[in-house]
Amino acid sequence: MGTNAEEVSVFKTHHSNIPVFHHSYSKQSEPCSEHLFMSIRELKFHQAINRFPDAARCRLGSIPDNGGKLSGADTMALLDIMDLKIEELMIDLLPVAGIWAVAPISEFHVGAVARSLDSELYLGANFEIKGLPLNQTIHAEQAAVMNAWHQGAKKILSIAVSAATCGYCRQFLYELDQNQELAVITPAGESKKHHAEKLSHLLPKAFGPLDLKMKSGLMSSPEKPVKLELKTPSDDPLILAALKAAERSYAPYTENYAGCAILTADKNIYAGRYAENAAFNPGISPLQTVIACMNMDWTSDQLKIDRAALVEHPSKCVQKGAAELVLASFAPGVPLAYHEAAIIE
Repeated sequence: MGTNAEEVSVFKTHHSNIPVFHHSYSKQSEPCSEHLFMSIRELKFHQAINRFPDAARCRLGSIPDNGGKLSGADTMALLDIMDLKIEELMIDLLPVAGIWAVAPISEFHVGAVARSLDSELYLGANFEIKGLPLNQTIHAEQAAVMNAWHQGAKKILSIAVSAATCGYCRQFLYELDQNQELAVITPAGESKKHHAEKLSHLLPKAFGPLDLKMKSGLMSSPEKPVKLELKTPSDDPLILAALKAAERSYAPYTENYAGCAILTADKNIYAGRYAENAAFNPGISPLQTVIACMNMDWTSDQLKIDRAALVEHPSKCVQKGAAELVLASFAPGVPLAYHEAAIIE
Protein backbone atom coordinates (compact mmCIF):
# COMPACT_ATOMS: atom_id res chain seq x y z
CA MET A 1 0.00 0.00 0.00
CA GLY A 2 1.24 3.50 -0.77
CA THR A 3 3.68 4.79 -3.30
CA ASN A 4 6.95 3.80 -1.69
CA ALA A 5 8.22 1.48 0.99
CA GLU A 6 8.90 4.28 3.45
CA GLU A 7 5.30 5.49 3.29
CA VAL A 8 3.98 1.95 3.58
CA SER A 9 5.88 1.32 6.78
CA VAL A 10 4.17 4.28 8.41
CA PHE A 11 0.67 3.60 7.19
CA LYS A 12 0.50 -0.17 7.67
CA THR A 13 3.04 -2.49 9.23
CA HIS A 14 3.04 -6.13 10.34
CA HIS A 15 2.88 -7.36 13.92
CA SER A 16 2.06 -10.66 15.60
CA ASN A 17 0.78 -12.38 18.73
CA ILE A 18 -2.19 -10.17 19.55
CA PRO A 19 -5.52 -10.96 21.23
CA VAL A 20 -8.82 -10.18 19.52
CA PHE A 21 -10.90 -7.11 20.33
CA HIS A 22 -14.23 -6.57 18.56
CA HIS A 23 -15.23 -3.14 17.35
CA SER A 24 -18.81 -2.14 18.16
CA TYR A 25 -20.09 -2.64 14.57
CA SER A 26 -22.01 -5.85 13.91
CA LYS A 27 -23.10 -7.79 10.86
CA GLN A 28 -26.27 -6.44 9.30
CA SER A 29 -27.32 -9.64 7.53
CA GLU A 30 -25.91 -12.72 5.91
CA PRO A 31 -24.99 -12.49 2.22
CA CYS A 32 -26.72 -14.71 -0.33
CA SER A 33 -25.55 -18.32 -0.58
CA GLU A 34 -23.30 -17.88 -3.63
CA HIS A 35 -21.36 -15.23 -1.69
CA LEU A 36 -21.46 -17.04 1.65
CA PHE A 37 -17.84 -16.30 2.50
CA MET A 38 -17.96 -12.61 1.54
CA SER A 39 -18.48 -9.84 4.06
CA ILE A 40 -21.34 -7.42 3.49
CA ARG A 41 -18.90 -4.73 2.39
CA GLU A 42 -17.14 -7.08 -0.03
CA LEU A 43 -20.46 -8.11 -1.49
CA LYS A 44 -21.49 -4.48 -1.99
CA PHE A 45 -18.16 -3.75 -3.64
CA HIS A 46 -18.56 -6.57 -6.15
CA GLN A 47 -22.12 -5.50 -6.85
CA ALA A 48 -20.95 -1.92 -7.48
CA ILE A 49 -18.20 -2.85 -9.94
CA ASN A 50 -20.43 -5.32 -11.79
CA ARG A 51 -22.00 -2.39 -13.63
CA PHE A 52 -18.62 -1.65 -15.23
CA PRO A 53 -17.43 -3.43 -18.42
CA ASP A 54 -15.73 -6.79 -17.96
CA ALA A 55 -12.34 -5.41 -19.00
CA ALA A 56 -12.65 -2.65 -16.37
CA ARG A 57 -13.54 -4.89 -13.44
CA CYS A 58 -10.11 -6.51 -13.20
CA ARG A 59 -8.60 -3.03 -12.81
CA LEU A 60 -11.18 -1.90 -10.27
CA GLY A 61 -10.72 -5.07 -8.25
CA SER A 62 -7.38 -3.77 -6.98
CA ILE A 63 -9.01 -0.92 -5.01
CA PRO A 64 -9.68 -2.80 -1.72
CA ASP A 65 -6.20 -4.38 -1.76
CA ASN A 66 -4.60 -0.94 -2.11
CA GLY A 67 -6.41 0.83 0.70
CA GLY A 68 -8.89 2.60 -1.53
CA LYS A 69 -6.37 3.58 -4.19
CA LEU A 70 -6.46 3.20 -7.97
CA SER A 71 -2.99 3.44 -9.51
CA GLY A 72 -2.19 5.88 -12.30
CA ALA A 73 -1.69 2.98 -14.72
CA ASP A 74 -5.08 1.48 -13.85
CA THR A 75 -6.71 4.90 -14.11
CA MET A 76 -5.35 5.51 -17.60
CA ALA A 77 -6.32 1.98 -18.69
CA LEU A 78 -9.89 2.51 -17.46
CA LEU A 79 -10.16 5.81 -19.33
CA ASP A 80 -9.17 3.97 -22.51
CA ILE A 81 -11.43 0.97 -21.89
CA MET A 82 -14.49 3.05 -21.06
CA ASP A 83 -13.76 6.01 -23.33
CA LEU A 84 -14.13 8.47 -20.47
CA LYS A 85 -12.53 11.66 -19.28
CA ILE A 86 -10.93 11.37 -15.86
CA GLU A 87 -13.61 13.60 -14.29
CA GLU A 88 -16.27 11.20 -15.58
CA LEU A 89 -14.43 8.21 -14.15
CA MET A 90 -14.20 9.95 -10.79
CA ILE A 91 -17.95 10.51 -10.83
CA ASP A 92 -18.55 6.85 -11.75
CA LEU A 93 -16.40 5.76 -8.79
CA LEU A 94 -18.36 7.76 -6.21
CA PRO A 95 -20.86 4.93 -5.50
CA VAL A 96 -17.88 2.61 -5.01
CA ALA A 97 -16.29 5.02 -2.53
CA GLY A 98 -19.60 5.31 -0.69
CA ILE A 99 -19.44 1.62 0.19
CA TRP A 100 -16.87 2.52 2.86
CA ALA A 101 -19.16 5.11 4.49
CA VAL A 102 -20.06 4.50 8.14
CA ALA A 103 -22.99 6.71 9.14
CA PRO A 104 -24.88 5.27 12.14
CA ILE A 105 -26.08 8.75 13.18
CA SER A 106 -27.10 10.57 9.99
CA GLU A 107 -27.52 7.48 7.76
CA PHE A 108 -26.25 9.80 4.99
CA HIS A 109 -23.49 8.08 3.05
CA VAL A 110 -20.98 10.22 1.15
CA GLY A 111 -18.16 9.09 -1.13
CA ALA A 112 -15.24 11.13 -2.44
CA VAL A 113 -12.48 10.52 -4.98
CA ALA A 114 -9.29 12.61 -4.98
CA ARG A 115 -6.99 12.83 -8.01
CA SER A 116 -3.24 13.20 -7.49
CA LEU A 117 -0.64 14.78 -9.75
CA ASP A 118 0.13 11.32 -11.20
CA SER A 119 -3.55 10.60 -11.97
CA GLU A 120 -3.79 8.19 -9.06
CA LEU A 121 -7.29 8.12 -7.58
CA TYR A 122 -7.84 7.88 -3.83
CA LEU A 123 -11.24 7.00 -2.39
CA GLY A 124 -12.69 8.25 0.87
CA ALA A 125 -15.99 8.12 2.74
CA ASN A 126 -17.62 9.78 5.71
CA PHE A 127 -17.23 8.09 9.08
CA GLU A 128 -19.44 8.83 12.09
CA ILE A 129 -18.83 7.44 15.56
CA LYS A 130 -21.97 6.55 17.48
CA GLY A 131 -22.09 8.17 20.90
CA LEU A 132 -20.04 11.21 19.93
CA PRO A 133 -21.15 14.66 18.71
CA LEU A 134 -21.38 15.13 14.96
CA ASN A 135 -18.38 17.48 15.07
CA GLN A 136 -16.25 14.36 15.51
CA THR A 137 -17.40 13.09 12.10
CA ILE A 138 -14.73 12.46 9.47
CA HIS A 139 -16.00 13.95 6.21
CA ALA A 140 -15.58 12.08 2.93
CA GLU A 141 -13.35 14.83 1.48
CA GLN A 142 -11.11 14.64 4.54
CA ALA A 143 -10.92 10.86 4.26
CA ALA A 144 -9.95 10.96 0.57
CA VAL A 145 -7.28 13.63 1.10
CA MET A 146 -5.83 11.86 4.14
CA ASN A 147 -5.79 8.59 2.20
CA ALA A 148 -3.82 10.27 -0.58
CA TRP A 149 -1.41 12.02 1.79
CA HIS A 150 -0.69 8.87 3.79
CA GLN A 151 -0.08 6.86 0.62
CA GLY A 152 2.53 9.33 -0.63
CA ALA A 153 0.63 11.71 -2.92
CA LYS A 154 2.23 15.16 -3.13
CA LYS A 155 -0.61 17.20 -4.59
CA ILE A 156 -4.37 16.98 -5.15
CA LEU A 157 -5.50 18.31 -8.52
CA SER A 158 -9.22 17.69 -8.11
CA ILE A 159 -11.74 15.97 -5.88
CA ALA A 160 -15.14 14.51 -6.73
CA VAL A 161 -17.85 14.27 -4.09
CA SER A 162 -21.23 12.54 -4.21
CA ALA A 163 -22.96 15.49 -2.49
CA ALA A 164 -22.34 19.23 -2.50
CA THR A 165 -19.18 20.08 -0.58
CA CYS A 166 -20.07 21.70 2.75
CA GLY A 167 -18.44 24.90 3.99
CA TYR A 168 -16.42 22.95 6.55
CA CYS A 169 -14.82 20.83 3.82
CA ARG A 170 -14.22 23.81 1.56
CA GLN A 171 -12.19 25.35 4.37
CA PHE A 172 -10.41 22.03 4.92
CA LEU A 173 -9.50 21.78 1.22
CA TYR A 174 -8.30 25.39 1.21
CA GLU A 175 -5.44 24.30 3.47
CA LEU A 176 -3.98 22.20 0.66
CA ASP A 177 -0.86 23.48 -1.03
CA GLN A 178 -1.61 25.37 -4.26
CA ASN A 179 -5.31 25.31 -3.38
CA GLN A 180 -6.27 27.90 -6.00
CA GLU A 181 -5.90 25.25 -8.73
CA LEU A 182 -8.05 22.63 -7.01
CA ALA A 183 -11.25 21.64 -8.85
CA VAL A 184 -14.29 20.29 -6.97
CA ILE A 185 -16.47 17.94 -9.05
CA THR A 186 -20.04 16.90 -8.25
CA PRO A 187 -22.66 14.84 -10.14
CA ALA A 188 -25.15 16.75 -12.25
CA GLY A 189 -27.82 14.06 -12.32
CA GLU A 190 -27.27 12.83 -15.87
CA SER A 191 -25.01 10.09 -17.22
CA LYS A 192 -21.45 11.37 -17.76
CA LYS A 193 -22.54 14.87 -16.71
CA HIS A 194 -20.94 16.74 -13.86
CA HIS A 195 -20.25 20.14 -12.39
CA ALA A 196 -16.63 21.24 -11.90
CA GLU A 197 -15.75 24.43 -10.07
CA LYS A 198 -12.52 25.88 -8.76
CA LEU A 199 -12.28 25.88 -4.98
CA SER A 200 -11.52 29.60 -5.17
CA HIS A 201 -15.01 30.13 -6.64
CA LEU A 202 -16.68 27.98 -3.98
CA LEU A 203 -14.85 29.77 -1.17
CA PRO A 204 -14.29 33.40 -2.21
CA LYS A 205 -12.22 35.75 -0.05
CA ALA A 206 -11.04 32.73 1.91
CA PHE A 207 -8.77 32.68 4.96
CA GLY A 208 -5.87 30.27 4.64
CA PRO A 209 -2.20 29.54 5.28
CA LEU A 210 -0.93 32.65 3.47
CA ASP A 211 -2.94 34.85 5.84
CA LEU A 212 -0.93 33.38 8.72
CA LYS A 213 2.38 33.96 6.90
CA MET A 214 2.83 30.34 5.84
CA LYS A 215 4.79 29.75 2.63
CA SER A 216 3.04 26.48 1.81
CA GLY A 217 0.15 24.29 2.88
CA LEU A 218 -0.92 20.74 3.63
CA MET A 219 0.79 18.02 1.55
CA SER A 220 3.73 20.25 0.61
CA SER A 221 7.27 19.10 1.37
CA PRO A 222 8.45 20.95 4.51
CA GLU A 223 11.58 23.07 4.21
CA LYS A 224 12.88 21.52 7.42
CA PRO A 225 11.40 18.12 8.37
CA VAL A 226 10.49 17.77 12.05
CA LYS A 227 12.55 15.34 14.11
CA LEU A 228 11.10 14.14 17.42
CA GLU A 229 12.51 12.15 20.31
CA LEU A 230 10.44 10.20 22.82
CA LYS A 231 10.83 11.51 26.37
CA THR A 232 10.48 7.91 27.54
CA PRO A 233 12.41 5.66 25.13
CA SER A 234 10.52 2.71 23.62
CA ASP A 235 11.18 -0.04 21.10
CA ASP A 236 7.48 -0.93 20.83
CA PRO A 237 6.59 -1.03 17.10
CA LEU A 238 3.22 0.59 17.82
CA ILE A 239 4.83 3.54 19.62
CA LEU A 240 7.48 3.91 16.93
CA ALA A 241 4.81 3.97 14.21
CA ALA A 242 2.98 6.74 16.08
CA LEU A 243 6.29 8.62 16.49
CA LYS A 244 7.05 8.49 12.77
CA ALA A 245 3.52 9.66 12.00
CA ALA A 246 3.96 12.57 14.42
CA GLU A 247 7.16 13.59 12.63
CA ARG A 248 5.24 13.74 9.36
CA SER A 249 2.23 15.55 10.76
CA TYR A 250 1.21 19.05 9.68
CA ALA A 251 1.11 21.45 12.64
CA PRO A 252 2.57 24.78 11.48
CA TYR A 253 0.34 26.91 13.73
CA THR A 254 0.81 25.24 17.11
CA GLU A 255 3.75 22.82 16.70
CA ASN A 256 1.53 20.18 18.30
CA TYR A 257 3.08 17.48 16.12
CA ALA A 258 1.09 14.31 16.76
CA GLY A 259 0.65 10.81 15.43
CA CYS A 260 -1.61 7.94 16.38
CA ALA A 261 -1.22 4.22 15.69
CA ILE A 262 -3.67 1.33 16.03
CA LEU A 263 -2.87 -2.37 16.25
CA THR A 264 -5.56 -4.66 14.80
CA ALA A 265 -6.19 -8.34 15.35
CA ASP A 266 -5.20 -9.14 11.76
CA LYS A 267 -1.61 -8.30 12.77
CA ASN A 268 -1.39 -4.84 11.18
CA ILE A 269 -0.38 -1.47 12.56
CA TYR A 270 -2.04 1.59 11.02
CA ALA A 271 -0.74 5.09 11.68
CA GLY A 272 -2.31 8.51 11.17
CA ARG A 273 -0.99 12.08 11.29
CA TYR A 274 -2.44 15.27 12.71
CA ALA A 275 -3.35 17.93 10.11
CA GLU A 276 -4.04 21.49 11.27
CA ASN A 277 -6.04 24.16 9.50
CA ALA A 278 -5.63 27.93 9.41
CA ALA A 279 -9.26 28.20 10.55
CA PHE A 280 -8.49 25.66 13.30
CA ASN A 281 -11.79 23.69 13.48
CA PRO A 282 -11.60 21.93 10.06
CA GLY A 283 -8.31 20.28 11.05
CA ILE A 284 -8.30 16.52 11.59
CA SER A 285 -6.84 14.76 14.62
CA PRO A 286 -4.34 11.90 14.32
CA LEU A 287 -6.87 9.42 15.70
CA GLN A 288 -9.52 10.54 13.22
CA THR A 289 -6.96 10.21 10.44
CA VAL A 290 -5.94 6.68 11.37
CA ILE A 291 -9.60 5.66 11.65
CA ALA A 292 -10.32 7.06 8.18
CA CYS A 293 -7.31 5.39 6.56
CA MET A 294 -7.86 2.10 8.37
CA ASN A 295 -11.50 2.12 7.30
CA MET A 296 -10.48 2.35 3.62
CA ASP A 297 -8.28 -0.75 4.04
CA TRP A 298 -10.99 -2.78 5.71
CA THR A 299 -13.41 -5.07 3.89
CA SER A 300 -14.71 -7.18 6.75
CA ASP A 301 -17.95 -6.45 8.62
CA GLN A 302 -16.24 -6.41 11.99
CA LEU A 303 -13.10 -4.56 12.91
CA LYS A 304 -10.96 -6.04 15.67
CA ILE A 305 -8.66 -3.68 17.57
CA ASP A 306 -6.10 -4.60 20.19
CA ARG A 307 -4.20 -1.43 21.13
CA ALA A 308 -3.86 2.26 20.32
CA ALA A 309 -1.02 4.71 20.87
CA LEU A 310 -0.61 8.48 20.69
CA VAL A 311 2.71 10.31 20.43
CA GLU A 312 2.69 14.10 20.50
CA HIS A 313 4.76 17.18 21.10
CA PRO A 314 2.51 19.06 23.57
CA SER A 315 2.27 22.80 22.99
CA LYS A 316 -0.60 25.18 23.69
CA CYS A 317 -2.66 22.35 22.20
CA VAL A 318 -2.77 18.77 23.47
CA GLN A 319 -4.36 15.77 21.73
CA LYS A 320 -4.53 13.33 24.65
CA GLY A 321 -7.95 14.16 26.12
CA ALA A 322 -9.72 14.29 22.76
CA ALA A 323 -8.08 11.03 21.65
CA GLU A 324 -9.20 9.24 24.81
CA LEU A 325 -12.76 10.51 24.32
CA VAL A 326 -12.95 9.35 20.70
CA LEU A 327 -11.25 6.01 21.38
CA ALA A 328 -13.65 5.24 24.24
CA SER A 329 -16.59 5.41 21.81
CA PHE A 330 -14.83 3.99 18.76
CA ALA A 331 -13.31 0.99 20.54
CA PRO A 332 -14.55 0.68 24.15
CA GLY A 333 -12.07 -0.97 26.46
CA VAL A 334 -9.02 -0.45 24.25
CA PRO A 335 -6.29 1.39 26.19
CA LEU A 336 -4.45 4.41 24.81
CA ALA A 337 -0.68 4.28 25.28
CA TYR A 338 0.49 7.89 25.56
CA HIS A 339 3.99 9.27 24.96
CA GLU A 340 5.25 12.82 24.86
CA ALA A 341 8.02 13.75 22.44
CA ALA A 342 10.47 16.62 22.24
CA ILE A 343 11.63 18.41 19.10
CA ILE A 344 15.25 17.70 18.20
CA GLU A 345 16.84 20.90 16.91
